[in-house]
Parts: sequence; structure tokens; C-alpha cells
Amino acid sequence: MSFEAAASPRLQRVMGKRWPEFDEQECLLLNNTTRVAIMTATNFFTGGMLSTNISVLATLLREDIGLTSGQFGVIFAMSGIVTGLLGAIPGMLIDRIGPKRGMILGYLLAWTPMALFPFIKTPPLVFVALFFTAFGSALNMPSTSAIVKALKITNFSKILGVNIVAHSVGAFITQTFAARLIPVLGGSWRNVIWLFAGITFVFGIFAIFTISKVEIEQVAPISTGKGKDKSVKVPQECKRSMWSLAVLYAGTMGTSVAVSSWLPTLMAERGYDTITSGTIASFQTVGALATALLVPVLFEKLLHNTITTPVAGLAVLGIVMTILSSQSLNLIKAAALCAGIAFNFLSLHAQRDIISSAPEHVSGKYVSTINACANCSGVMSVMGIGMLTTSTGKLLYLCCFACLILIGGLLYRSAYRAAQQQEAQPASVN
Repeated sequence: MSFEAAASPRLQRVMGKRWPEFDEQECLLLNNTTRVAIMTATNFFTGGMLSTNISVLATLLREDIGLTSGQFGVIFAMSGIVTGLLGAIPGMLIDRIGPKRGMILGYLLAWTPMALFPFIKTPPLVFVALFFTAFGSALNMPSTSAIVKALKITNFSKILGVNIVAHSVGAFITQTFAARLIPVLGGSWRNVIWLFAGITFVFGIFAIFTISKVEIEQVAPISTGKGKDKSVKVPQECKRSMWSLAVLYAGTMGTSVAVSSWLPTLMAERGYDTITSGTIASFQTVGALATALLVPVLFEKLLHNTITTPVAGLAVLGIVMTILSSQSLNLIKAAALCAGIAFNFLSLHAQRDIISSAPEHVSGKYVSTINACANCSGVMSVMGIGMLTTSTGKLLYLCCFACLILIGGLLYRSAYRAAQQQEAQPASVN
């Protein structure tokens, strides 16, 4: 595709007037980066809005459909369970069909069950719908990694930040308006889901049209002496970084999910009302959004430095101990704010490291394997926190997950240095 066909006339005029040193390839890359950001942000916005809808309206759904206590509990862990059970399958699918199709498929799989959700009247169909929604969401990260690799996008940290913000905005809109819209829409939770499904459908159509304009060269599969190897594996030299990042991301996911889900309960146990608990949770949200918005733009160098993840792991240990042991409300608020900053920074850093270290021909499988480990960790952390009865036990349990961040960060730093030395060896020989 030529530059004139791929880049909009307006973009060409702007680049020509403001930055005449931009060549055609740079402008085309900027154009493609914008299209990818629109598609990925739409997927995350849709996921945040529709998944939060189920959480906000869960009590009404339980009464209407007749879910048991056990079935009701599984709903909240469904995404992590499905992603963990699927393992590398979503990524292998992306490697086979390509990232552009994977993004579109991910959106359709996440959106369609929710659009049909108001018709559901039996518990088994609830889990079928949630399974496909979780499967669609599981395609987001590997497809983002694959398309970034294919298009040679270098500033993808900003795309990751936009994705986090989009997911948070979708969740915030749903949390704010879903319950309030029930009396306006005839007193039915089903009508509310239809409304939000309609909103995300409009965004989805625009995003699909946008991403369809991007042309991607298909990466040739690895061949063996007997022909094409259909079961392409992650190269041996990449496995060290893959498993170290799996430990890092598992620690991040386990700690952040447990703290976020258990913090309101902790405050209630200490005698604080719902408003105070919600205020403390909002401090964490503010910290998370500020990190997603500012770090990729102003402090991107921190995401390139491998020492910052172990340091953030130590910070998380301190934050967890402060939240669980302190009786000062102001100190807990400050710790919640720091938690939002630390968890989102670690998430951004881990995702950036995952994408940058992924081998191009199997980036989907590489990313999905790490995501599966992280989601399994999230499910285990929430289940463990719920089963433990003492504050000391919960503190020690969360500290174990925080230590995984520190260990994973140090392991990846070692793997990263080893990879750099290996790359430098041929140059020194010559």
C-alpha cells in the first residue's frame, strides 16, 4: 500500500506543515499506530463496560435467573478461570489467523454474548455467555502484541496506557449509571445491558472499520526438513524470559486483584461505612488512572529500565503491610493511592516487557501463556483471601504474591542481560 493510500490527506498536510522532516514511513507508522490504538482501546472499553455491568447488576441477575450461592461466586472468577484453563490457546489462534482478525474476533466474542444476555433465563446459559466473553477478552493482549510486532511499532507503551484508561472509563461509566438507569428503562436490568451493548456496538463498528485499513504482512511459519511445523513452539532462548515474566505478572495480578477486591471488606470489618470504603477505593482508582495517563507520556524511560520492577515489588510489600496493619484512615488512603500507582506501573511495565521480548512468529502463544499464569494467580489470590480468617494469615498470603513480583523482576532482569550479552557476542567476534 502506498503512503498516499494509507495516510489520510489531513494527516499528510499536518505532517508536511509542522514536521517537514517526517518521511513517508514515519507518517505511515503514526497512522497505523493510531488505528491500532483505536481498535485495542475499543476492545478494552467494551470489556470494562460489559463485564462491570454483570458485577453491578449481579444481585438482580441472581434473583431473576435463580443462581445458587456457588454459581453466583463463580461469575466473578469466570474470566480468570477461563483464561487460566485456555492457557496458550488464544495466542495460538492469533498466530494462526493473524492479529487483525484476532482483534475483530475478540471484540465479536466479547460483545455478542452480552447482547444476547438479556434473553438468558437459565444458569447454564449464563456460564456459556461468560465463557465466550472471557475467551474474547483473552484475545486482546496477544493480538495487541502480534500487531505491534508486525507493524514495528516502537512507542506501544502509550497504546498500553490508553487500553488501561479505556477499560477504567468503561467500568466507571457502568458503575455510575447502570443501577440509576434501571427505573428509567422500565425497571429491568435486561434493558440496561441492551443499552450498554448498543453503545459498545457503535464503538465497535467504528473500530473494525478503522483496523481494516491496516495492512499486515503475514509472518512465515517456521519450517522443518520435512515441511512446515504445525506445532510451532516458543524458542528455547525465549523461555527464560517467558517464565520470569510469568512469575512477575502472576505476582502483580495476584496482589492487585486481592487488594482491590478485599479492601472494601477490610474497611467494613473495621467499622467504616460504605461511603468511606468507596472513598478509599476511589483513591486507588485515581492512582491507577494517573499512572496509565502520565507514565507512558512523561516517564516512559522508567518502563525501559529493568530495575524498576523489583523496586516496585518492594514498594508493594510496604503498601500491603501498611493497608493491613495500619489503623490510621489517612495512612490507608495514602497507601491505597500508592497501590493504584504501583499496580498499574507494574502492569504497564510487565505488558511492555512481554511484548518487546515476544518472538514474532509465536508472539500470541508467548503472551497467552504468561496471561494464563497471571489469571490463575488472580483466582488463587481471591480464593485464598476469602478462605483465610485472620488478618495475619491474609497479610502473609498477600506478601507471598508481592514477593513473586520481586523474584520475577530480578529473574527477568537477569534474562534480559543474558539476551543482550548473547546479541553482542557476534559483533565482538567480527
